[in-house]
Amino acid sequence: MISPEKIVKHLILSSEDIEFEEFNELDIELLGAGGWGYAFHYNDKVFKVTTSITEAIYALQIKDKGLPSSVDIFDISLYEDPSHLYFVIEQEKVLNGEEDSRISVALNYLDDIGGDINDFEEIEERIEAGLIIEPSILKILREISDITNELYFYGFYDADVHVGNLGISRKDGIEQVVFFDQMNTTLEDQYGDEYLNSRDIISILMENVSEQSMSALSFIREADVIISDAMPDLIDFMEDMKYAFSTVEAYEFLENGDWCAGGCRAFAKVLRNELTEYLSKDEVVDKYALKPEIVGIKNYSTSNIEHFFVKLGDFCFDATGIHNSKSFINAFVQQEAPHLNSSPLSFVKIPEDEIATTDHVNDVELEKTLKEIGLLPSTYSNNIPVPT
Repeated sequence: MISPEKIVKHLILSSEDIEFEEFNELDIELLGAGGWGYAFHYNDKVFKVTTSITEAIYALQIKDKGLPSSVDIFDISLYEDPSHLYFVIEQEKVLNGEEDSRISVALNYLDDIGGDINDFEEIEERIEAGLIIEPSILKILREISDITNELYFYGFYDADVHVGNLGISRKDGIEQVVFFDQMNTTLEDQYGDEYLNSRDIISILMENVSEQSMSALSFIREADVIISDAMPDLIDFMEDMKYAFSTVEAYEFLENGDWCAGGCRAFAKVLRNELTEYLSKDEVVDKYALKPEIVGIKNYSTSNIEHFFVKLGDFCFDATGIHNSKSFINAFVQQEAPHLNSSPLSFVKIPEDEIATTDHVNDVELEKTLKEIGLLPSTYSNNIPVPT
């Protein structure tokens, strides 16, 4: 079953620069849960997994705008399967008003004097008339007023600004109040379940968000979350593959180099076969149309293929192990090809007729030999299938 935590773990694994062996030890903290979803904390970021479409609309509208009165939005993703629809908003972690008494003190003071945060001019008029407000409280009230004005400017006329969704952020070394719970309650009521279920989610977003802002939305596939969830088993699988190719029997087929430089093509061809068989044990490949593909890192300045590897969803597999797609090229350059510049490098799918061509390593005989000896994972009797 796909859970919000599994979705967050997938996003971390597919985008953060982490050691995959640490996957089970990811320190993901559940900050809270409510009627609209969940909030998780990891590495100074908050991952909000929400069913609220207006939260997604607001996040898409303000991402990359650097607005001083809002938390920084890093990414917005949409996960959808037949049973679930979640938006995942990755944003800055702040100290919220329930934890920082300064905001509570300021809002309590506002209540005591009968002030309205949406009418800050009236408060200033009262100050001119002799009302004395402590400067620190006045600063916070002014920043909260700026937040409500900014929300109004972006069409969020009914945002519920209160101590529970206000926090303190440090921007350019200066602390200030920011808003971190982006929901338009009136619009959310209009977009009830019946309406949402009858409409295409993307079309609703496009009615409220510009085409440029929509480009910030990424998509999470169910199959990729399942692969991330299976990562501990896949890591074990790759350790078995690396061991098989470290043996004398394997290196008899490779005259020069190693399985990352010189033998990467042969490794990728054998790996694709083994990984396909491994995944097919629970019909994961057929169920999700998720197939391991042989991909190359092409150098567009020379037209050469610098490296062959296997790509499965958001992940890249080669003789060094498993990497996420976002960091793989840089990792390859740093570890295996420091003489290259990563700028002209890009992924390219290798055509089947080119894959079938045998180079200086006879991968067919290599695979046959390793199977006969019983070194490849497909020859083991205790393989653990990928969980679904």
